[in-house]
Amino acid sequence: MVVYMLIREQRDEPLSEQDADRIPLPPPATSWRALAVLTMMLLIAPKAFLPTKFSEPVTLVVVAMLKSLQWVMVMELVRKGFLTPLTTTSTFATSTLRTFHLQATTGRAEFVASVALISLLQTQRSIQKTHYNRRILSAVGCMFVLGLVVNQPMSDDHGLQGTWMSSLFAGNEPHPIELLVNDAREEFRSLVEGQSKTLPDAIAEYEKRYRMEPPPGFDQWFKLAIESNCTIVDNFDTIMQSLEPFWGITAKEMRARADMFTQIPLAKWALRNKQPTKLSDSLVLGGFNVVLNAWLDRFKDILPDMEITINGLAEPRVIVPNDRLDHLIRTCPRVDLTAADDQQRKPLEIMDLGKDRSWQIGTRSCPETSPSRSILLPAEEQGLQFIRNVTKSKDVCEAPEAAMSHAMFLAPYNLKVTDTLVPVFSHGKPSSSQDILYPSPDYIEGYQNGNYNETEDPLWENKTNQLYWTGSDTGGYASGDNWRHFHRQRFVDMVTNSNNEISILQRVKSGQFGKSTHWEERKQTMASLSNLVHVHFTSMDICTGAACFEEKKALPVGKGEERSAGYGSKFLFDVDGMGRTERYYRLLGSRSTVFKQTMYQEWHDDRIVPWVHFVPVSLGMGELPEILNFMAKDEKGQKIAKNIADAGRKWQQTALREEDMNLAFLRIMLEYARLTSDERDQSGMCPRGRTRVAGR
Repeated sequence: MVVYMLIREQRDEPLSEQDADRIPLPPPATSWRALAVLTMMLLIAPKAFLPTKFSEPVTLVVVAMLKSLQWVMVMELVRKGFLTPLTTTSTFATSTLRTFHLQATTGRAEFVASVALISLLQTQRSIQKTHYNRRILSAVGCMFVLGLVVNQPMSDDHGLQGTWMSSLFAGNEPHPIELLVNDAREEFRSLVEGQSKTLPDAIAEYEKRYRMEPPPGFDQWFKLAIESNCTIVDNFDTIMQSLEPFWGITAKEMRARADMFTQIPLAKWALRNKQPTKLSDSLVLGGFNVVLNAWLDRFKDILPDMEITINGLAEPRVIVPNDRLDHLIRTCPRVDLTAADDQQRKPLEIMDLGKDRSWQIGTRSCPETSPSRSILLPAEEQGLQFIRNVTKSKDVCEAPEAAMSHAMFLAPYNLKVTDTLVPVFSHGKPSSSQDILYPSPDYIEGYQNGNYNETEDPLWENKTNQLYWTGSDTGGYASGDNWRHFHRQRFVDMVTNSNNEISILQRVKSGQFGKSTHWEERKQTMASLSNLVHVHFTSMDICTGAACFEEKKALPVGKGEERSAGYGSKFLFDVDGMGRTERYYRLLGSRSTVFKQTMYQEWHDDRIVPWVHFVPVSLGMGELPEILNFMAKDEKGQKIAKNIADAGRKWQQTALREEDMNLAFLRIMLEYARLTSDERDQSGMCPRGRTRVAGR
């Protein structure tokens, strides 16, 4: 309003020969009304339109001011007859407002700022022939400067102060982790805000994602999810992908195949006449049965009669060759309802790959053109590489290096698989496996047994500035020198051998006056970070012959420690064993920052966001020393690490509750019940986009 009054003080000037592009218009009396109306509209604007760096009242006022100022300028340009610069002024104002919605260090912010500056210059050229341009440009410039200032964090809450403003004016290059954190926060915000709030919205979102209607009982599931304050109701993509191949066989065939898997002892549960029944038991962890019984009993009035086969071990059980798998995910079978029910089937072929290389079998489901099956190795990326896409980093088909860097493919302890598509539920699996995912019961057990005690967990500020991990040598069966390539052994060796060469990023001054800085990769030894590490094995038992002796000689082995011992450290490492690890939720719920290295998919993959709730580490782990160096030694890194610790703890208590796992199990069972029901065969239901073919 002040700027508007300053502009209104300028008297109309007579037209001259230089003002050929001006069209005299009568001064309207609508400018003030436009200002008032637009201010009120923006004060009731939807929350999604507004930036989130301030409290909501401040945000509303600031954005309302800027938007109103934009329209005041438009009205004044029209009143003065400057029609040519209307479009450039509008582009400038829109671009400047857009800076509010972009995280400070993203390349998009620099691009939008460039658009705004170009539009400002175009506006100046259009009205430069009259001295009136000084008032217009002052008003326009105020908006741009205010947009830049507001886009900077006003406090240290995020540990990122003035990052792209300093880049713009001082040339300070942000650390790569800062960029990843900012993008991840935007992704997480979109994830949470995009969840369906009503049943019609949830149904529409389901049909959009999965190309079919939700299963029977979905409305009851959604009602329970809303009543239980479930934060995530739409994102179940990883689970749905594990179910997708089964649309390629009939429901009758699915049930028959489940009964064929008898060579390997697996647990089998049924829901019959609304009562849970344990048909067979081969679960290594006895507590699984307690949880499964409780799940089925809790939802017995929603679920139909059904049977499920459970894999209690860490390794997967089903790996289907790619040619068959591709057919299964592209087609639906034509069902012959008159076919006899007594058809004979060949016995399942079970391949025992325990204690031996499993790469050839473990990647048979990958396309022949994928990096893991191609004879051509992909070009190595230069410099330190931080994980940007966790889903891709865990894709076995895209990770040929896993053949010689993960114990599951070098010497798995107990890997027995079939290449026939059989419905088996596993609590974790590599991406190349066709097991069906479900929430691991040992997470539920951990909650119920009180594995985490808050009184044992100090505040972040009181923790030791170091990386902590202790554990056994689970992961692979060591013989000869194969253990040197196992993932756990490589991790322990990397961070405890002070002679290992590592890559570290250092901020280097540059520019004419040395005011700009950028990051350069430098080589050091691990000795420079040794004081930041508390890591050792607690046992070395999964080995044979000389391998046991060699491992103990080469790697640190210490006494076992209390479960709570790690809480005294700011950084906790979690790495695969023979499969996914049961300690993950307990670590996330602590006040420490979790570093996570895994090649296993789990049910929660669509709701935990890397660089927001945990720090992802690649299978090669070459970037791990720099992550530790930045987060332990750099002031911004410390703030980022603390924010990740806080966010992970809060999200574990929000979206990984026992109730969330209960309802995830129910949703999976509803999907599975539809897949195995006679109704599917009788109705001929098939997800959109698939082709119908003859088959069983």
